[in-house]
Amino acid sequence: IPSDLTGAAYLSAGGAYGLYVVKVTGLRAGASECLLTFVKKQSSWAAYGEPTIKVSPSNESIVYCGLRSDNPAVAPAVAITSDAFATSPSPKKITPVGGWALDNPLPTCVQTGVDGEEYVFIGSTGNRGGADTPQDWDSVPVYLTYSTKTSLLTASPTFRTLKVGDVNWYDMWGDTGPSGRSGVGV
Repeated sequence: IPSDLTGAAYLSAGGAYGLYVVKVTGLRAGASECLLTFVKKQSSWAAYGEPTIKVSPSNESIVYCGLRSDNPAVAPAVAITSDAFATSPSPKKITPVGGWALDNPLPTCVQTGVDGEEYVFIGSTGNRGGADTPQDWDSVPVYLTYSTKTSLLTASPTFRTLKVGDVNWYDMWGDTGPSGRSGVGV
C-alpha cells in the first residue's frame, strides 16, 4: 500500500465499472478507525486494468501509476498526477520497441538521483500475442524501462527500455500467452 508523507495510503480498485483511486487516512497507531478521503473514478484510464501506485518520495501530491494493458493494440502506460488526483491524470503510453509490447507496468521504484531528479523504474515482461504461438514459448523477455519525473510531466515523455533477460513462462491464469504476472516482479 503506497503511502504519502502524511501516512495516508492510496489504493486502486477496478472492475466492470471502471478504475478508481481511493485515499485512506487515519492509519496511524492508536487510531480507532480509518477514513476514505476520496473515491475518484479515473475516466482517462478506461482502456487499462490493474493500476499500481507509487507516491513521490519528495511530494505527496505527485503520484505515479502503472497502467496494464491486455490488449496488444493498446500500449501499457504510466500516468502521473501532480495534484493528488484532483484531476484524472492522462496515460503516457510506453511505446513498444523492436516488435515487443509490455504487460503489467509497475512503477515499483522511484529514486532521487545525484542530480536531484526523480527516476521512475518500471519492470515488465513480454506481452500476450505476437508473431509466435504462445504454446511454443518457454520463456518471456523481461524489460527495465525508466523515465524521469520531469519527462513524465510533459505531454510526450521519453522512456528508455533495456532488455535484462528472460524468465520461464508460467501461465497461472489460463491466459492465451505469456503471463506478465509471473515475471514482472523479477
